Amino acid sequence: MNEISKYINLAKKAGAVIYGIDNIVKNKNVQLILLCPTSSQNLVSKAESFAARKNIKLIKLQNELDSIINTTNCKVIGLTNLQLATQIVKIIE
Repeated sequence: MNEISKYINLAKKAGAVIYGIDNIVKNKNVQLILLCPTSSQNLVSKAESFAARKNIKLIKLQNELDSIINTTNCKVIGLTNLQLATQIVKIIE
């Protein structure tokens, strides 16, 4: 998870991280969605539905998102940078 954290922090510095499902749904450039394992079923279904409609990769993390990105109460993020999203997918898979 340390390597994933590095890529997410790079994305944060580049302004390529979107927080919250409502903001993700509004954004047209989302390349990857990362879900926290403690997300509510409502959030999971919204994220899965949006990802399926837009053909976006969705990954349910094993560790809590808060610990990876050093924030509190964050359950879902979207990445808009394709290269960083691709690197995260490679690490996880």
